[in-house]
Amino acid sequence: MKGSYDQKPNGRRSRRCPSAPYLLLCFALLLSLGMLEPTQCREADDRSRLLYADDPGSTAILEYQLHNAPSKDYSGDDQKRASKEQPGSEYDEERHIKPYFLLPDNNGPRVVQYYSPWSGHCQFFKAKYIALAKEANVRLPDDQPEITFHAVSCSVYHWVCMQNNVKEFPTIVAFKAGSVVPHPLKEKELTAESIAETLG
Repeated sequence: MKGSYDQKPNGRRSRRCPSAPYLLLCFALLLSLGMLEPTQCREADDRSRLLYADDPGSTAILEYQLHNAPSKDYSGDDQKRASKEQPGSEYDEERHIKPYFLLPDNNGPRVVQYYSPWSGHCQFFKAKYIALAKEANVRLPDDQPEITFHAVSCSVYHWVCMQNNVKEFPTIVAFKAGSVVPHPLKEKELTAESIAETLG
């Protein structure tokens, strides 16, 4: 492909960048040949903003990821309701995500951490949160249901964090079985005993 040249004041010629239609054609060709998949790019970007998902040592923590969540987290009912309330408005799926563990349906006792993956404090707290998840369930009496530990990246699911009034990182809350009433837990005082006492 021949490019056009611009004459510089010093007498040299410089090559112009290829035109936008040419770049668009290249992008479309790469997409059609399957060499570039936008969904993979987004998933890879999202995964870089998660602290627990790819860490084999953090299996005690359930990192929230929408593509692994039950379909009720983003059901069409909210879309229908939103369109009735505001006819002609765009439905923003992200604003209507409701993680399953924040609903009362069939949920046992649980602890939820809202965090920012870029926060050094959250990165440091990660090891303590994993250790607490393991320790809390080892100490449970046999008649008590297991406590599940969840993590929500506010970098990926910022609307979830906004809806739950997250103002600092990490924010840790506990929910009793079948309840949606959050019980804030202070990070500095967080122990397996304090979690059991809050959920007991």
